[in-house]
Parts: sequence; structure tokens; C-alpha cells
Amino acid sequence: MLATRRSGSNLLLDCLNSVPGVSFGSEVLHDRMYYGVRRRWISKRAVLRHIAYSLNDCKERICGCKIIMLRMQWHRLTVSDLVEVWEFAEYNHAGGCVQSQSFPVTGLGEVTVTLSPAEVDAKRRALALYPSEKGNLSYVGAAHECFRPQPAYDYARPPHDGLCFYQRFQWIPIRHPRVDITTPDQVCAVVSRFLRDVALPLKGQG
Repeated sequence: MLATRRSGSNLLLDCLNSVPGVSFGSEVLHDRMYYGVRRRWISKRAVLRHIAYSLNDCKERICGCKIIMLRMQWHRLTVSDLVEVWEFAEYNHAGGCVQSQSFPVTGLGEVTVTLSPAEVDAKRRALALYPSEKGNLSYVGAAHECFRPQPAYDYARPPHDGLCFYQRFQWIPIRHPRVDITTPDQVCAVVSRFLRDVALPLKGQG
């Protein structure tokens, strides 16, 4: 969990640790705590090794830790140093029809997992927890999951040709609370600004 100071991250940490089977460590790069690391005279490799050891020491299989972004900067760490990003398919409108559990563009290292009956039931129960999205989540399949290492996207372009999923009913001539009137150009502009101003500098590419 990456956080800034005085941002409520301790509350989030407590909430995560209240979930059965989840264990999140405190601020593992703190320079004044016994479980942290010194601020100076330590190599980047040693800091990454300390993070790995801290995660291995967690009590549960689902685990993590808190890292303050300022302390990442002290040790010249970037997000790319910490994680390999994977993505999973939910639903899309590529090809002019609803696609579930598949990517608009395939052949990029996808892994498909067939769920057991118990896992299918668990996923359906999880989806049922969001009644406000019942009309959209009905398109989400539960028989399998598809995921892959996230490729390098051009976020200045829409995800695929044709209408995106949220554009399917934009032909309605009156405003409706359940019809999103956002355009892909607007989404791309916002994401591009975020990448330029926040994400790429954080990854050490700005």
C-alpha cells in the first residue's frame, strides 16, 4: 500500500487487517522503527530485500505492507521496482457486442482459469453485493477468469474501435441517470493528464 503522510493510511491498514486471512505490515521503510531500514548508507537492493523479507514474515497468505512515498524517494525506488502489474478481463463491447471475461485484443500472454463450482458460487455472491450495478454486472460471467501481464497501452487512444461499453445507450435523445454521456476522448484526456502529472513521475519516468 503506497501512501502519503497524514492521508488516513493507518485507518486503511486497520481495516485491511480486520479481514480474516489478510495480514498487512506497518511502514516497513520507517527509518526510526525497529522493523524499518536506515535512511542512508543502504543500497537499493538491500531495501528491496528488506521489503521481501517483511512480506515473507506476514502471518497470512494474503499479505502486504505500507510504504510512504517519501521514503521510496529516499531510496530511489519506483513502483516498477516493487510490482509486476497484471490485468484481468471483466466485460467490454469490442466488435459491437458484449464480451465477458475476454480482452478486446488477445494473443498477449492470456491465462484462462476455469473456476470450480464453489468458486463460481463465491463470485456470484460477491457480485450480488453490488445491487446498484445489477444491470451491468449481469454481463459478468462466472465460469472462468482470464488475466495476463498488462501490456504497454496507449491511454491517449480508446481501448478498441467502435462504441465502448458505456456508450451503448447514448443514442437516447434525453438525459437519463443510468446513461453515461462521457466520450472516450474525455476519458483519454483525463487519464493522459494523470499519467503525465502523477503516475509517470511516481514510476520514475517523468
